Amino acid sequence: MASFNSWLFTYPQDLIKTKIQLSPDGAFQRSKWFNDEGFMTCARDIWKKNGIQGFVRGLKPCLIRSILGDGIGIIIYEKCQELLSHVKK
Repeated sequence: MASFNSWLFTYPQDLIKTKIQLSPDGAFQRSKWFNDEGFMTCARDIWKKNGIQGFVRGLKPCLIRSILGDGIGIIIYEKCQELLSHVKK
């Protein structure tokens, strides 16, 4: 659940970051008030084009991946702990 909640609340910021990274230099203007590398301009652009849907596009697969991936990771970690705890030194 921790991974699920983490992605649920940070996905919009990650989406904006990725869009900035994939865009050509100068596609998004920096804010005149603080050095944001175009974060606010990009967010505004997404909002104008797609509204709230623009910030959650692709969220479902990400949440499913987080649950499955982290769940499997925890199971593997626990099994390794169990196996290694029986090894005598």
